[in-house]
Amino acid sequence: MDTRSITAINLESGETFNTDLKFKDNKFTVRGYKMYNASIDVLVDVLTKDELKAALKLFGSDTIDYHNLLIGPFHKLTSQMSKSTRSKFKKKLFDHGIMAECQGKLMLNPFIFLPKGDRNIRNSGHLTQRVWKYMFEDANSAGEDVVVHAEHMFGKSGVESKYLSVGSGDYQTLLPKPEST
Repeated sequence: MDTRSITAINLESGETFNTDLKFKDNKFTVRGYKMYNASIDVLVDVLTKDELKAALKLFGSDTIDYHNLLIGPFHKLTSQMSKSTRSKFKKKLFDHGIMAECQGKLMLNPFIFLPKGDRNIRNSGHLTQRVWKYMFEDANSAGEDVVVHAEHMFGKSGVESKYLSVGSGDYQTLLPKPEST
């Protein structure tokens, strides 16, 4: 529920007046020229031709759900590859941030492969991208809505990120989140 609203203030007396105008809280997935070019550059620079074709096949309506989570086991979705090639391919996807794993589920990066989103969940695509950022990039970037969406996506309560982002720009690194005792 969005409680933000516009209020008018009389600057002379300090009296406030409610206008009954409410903000629409519609957020959309991050799109744009820079995002697409950067994503395509990463895929083309990092993956071989056959690996690129295999990565693009992972992004299909029968292989991922609304939140870019792989539906079946990775070895079945890449059955055309040998076991060693599949293992190297999976490691490459993890190392370059194209795919990640949480709670035993594999997720394609929603900033590279735009999520379809669930029409029953408001701002689903945007929240899926925020969950990726929270889970795999920066644990500081979570709000209550992101944590709730993460729990919905992964089907478990208490889903937490394992990483903290330190620094900024070229000096930004990911560190494992310290264990609390």
